[in-house]
Amino acid sequence: MIDITYNNIYPIIIGKVFSPADLGYYSRAKNFSDLPSSNLTVILHRVTYPLLCQIQNEDERLAIAYRKFLKISAFVVFPLMCGLAGLSTPLITILIGEKWLFCSELLTIICFTMMWYPIHSINLNLLQVKGRSDIYLKLEFIKKGVGLTLLVLSISYGIKAMCAVGILGSLISLAINTYYTGKIIQVGFFRQMHDLLPTLCLSLLLFVSTYSLQYVVSSACAQLLIGIPLGMLVYLAPCYYFKFSELDEILGLLHIRK
Repeated sequence: MIDITYNNIYPIIIGKVFSPADLGYYSRAKNFSDLPSSNLTVILHRVTYPLLCQIQNEDERLAIAYRKFLKISAFVVFPLMCGLAGLSTPLITILIGEKWLFCSELLTIICFTMMWYPIHSINLNLLQVKGRSDIYLKLEFIKKGVGLTLLVLSISYGIKAMCAVGILGSLISLAINTYYTGKIIQVGFFRQMHDLLPTLCLSLLLFVSTYSLQYVVSSACAQLLIGIPLGMLVYLAPCYYFKFSELDEILGLLHIRK
């Protein structure tokens, strides 16, 4: 996949425009955000592609499987990234020290861009499954142009603004991807957002609850010790109560019976 946002473009421009310290803060934040997002994206790509290929000529089954993969991916990745965003300050403080606290501010922002990467991956998988590599490559270049434009427009506002427009760029890219998936199997942007909205809302609630701890708990260790179980409770309790199908799917895969 041609990365329109981070892998090569951002470090080069930050290194040219801003100080070496800013580049260091950004690089650290990006590395932390990569651990859950990029690694899970690779795994999801390897898992979903062969499964979708098996039913590539059965559009109805393909649409059902595709939506299921999207929902399960979001169910796992969204809370992980929102939890990382919410607990970025105590995490950075404990792991690399208070002198890197600006890194935690960037990490919080970047997490909201990276949380969409697995969704991008599954959308692009569908184009490959359907043999539309021509559209795949065209979309990647279009999205790269969008990302570069947003990046250039944000430079004068500072490094935090540059990271923040990455969220907008990611959502625009998602809209572009889903336009074509909508034409192929009638699972477009609004259908996907409808499917992902409950998970997204709970993940944002998780973020707010964990991020707020830094204003009421002074110790970084205490913030982590409280924040992790609090986040799990805030996220999983409603999932259990409202009987999210994604939770049942994952519990079934783990051979756990409620």
